[in-house]
Amino acid sequence: MITNSGLDIRNLTTQFLTRKGVVQAVTNVSVSVRRGETVAVVGESGSGKSVTALSAMRLVPSRQSRIVEGKVLLDGVDLLALSERDMRSVRGKKLSMIFQEPMTSLNPVHRIGDQIAEVVLAHEALSRRSAWRRGRDLLHLLRIPEPDRVLDEYPHRLSGGMRQRVMIAIAVAEKPIVLIADEPTTALDVTIQAQIIDLLDGLRREFGMGLMLITHDLGVVAEVADRVVVMYSGRKVEEADVEEFFRDPKHPYSRGLLAASLRVDRGGNYREGPLVEIPGMVPSLLDLPQGCPFADRCPRVLNQCRSEMPNFVESGGRGVACFVADL
Repeated sequence: MITNSGLDIRNLTTQFLTRKGVVQAVTNVSVSVRRGETVAVVGESGSGKSVTALSAMRLVPSRQSRIVEGKVLLDGVDLLALSERDMRSVRGKKLSMIFQEPMTSLNPVHRIGDQIAEVVLAHEALSRRSAWRRGRDLLHLLRIPEPDRVLDEYPHRLSGGMRQRVMIAIAVAEKPIVLIADEPTTALDVTIQAQIIDLLDGLRREFGMGLMLITHDLGVVAEVADRVVVMYSGRKVEEADVEEFFRDPKHPYSRGLLAASLRVDRGGNYREGPLVEIPGMVPSLLDLPQGCPFADRCPRVLNQCRSEMPNFVESGGRGVACFVADL
């Protein structure tokens, strides 16, 4: 894994405590995001993508969850070892996150300008007027027309696309080392989705920050990602450069994702061909099987797969957790 050069999540395991038992939400997951690169994290709902991000931000609820093991290094500093006070100085300044639904993330009773200024003032000794000017510059950078008017508006007065741009402005106000974007185009129409992804990619290049992009959209992955991490049932099952991933996916689940999605190549061009459903259901995280969690859905399953958990094996810059995949 990459160290001292962005975000380095190592062997992270996060559990949730419920009335029905312990939910193994993330198990031994490692993801690195270097400055200036985009790493896409893909997988079905419930695969552990968002929990991995929230654990890195230390935003999982402490009463209902626990980070059992692992490290989250940001430029070599282990965030899991910091006090909550020290973590507040990191969160939003060096490591920032855009959440799925801006309407639930923005405060409905505060103006947009105050919400952007709040982040700036938490990390810098500026006047409120200067913080508002920073907000205006950010909205202009994000191609929002009439930024002064928008600063004075409340979230419910803005469209979904405008609210998402405001969330991006808040997240990048301090030019973080790494930005985590969790399904940033959810519930937006196709045209606005493309604009948001284009803005995020432009900000990554302009600020030199790393971008961890959590998404279901393999077309977006093909267009902007440098590397792809595939998760299933709380585990990382494959990692590869984006070109290699689309050309030759190794894990049967990765192949299933591509077959079940709009067929895309590295240039974002759609290829003809029928969509193929992945059979079966994702296993419950309360009752994971003894062996590979994908075994019951896998077209290449071996007896060994049902009794043993495959290790994540790395070679030649890519990795896979599968007994039948060759690197």
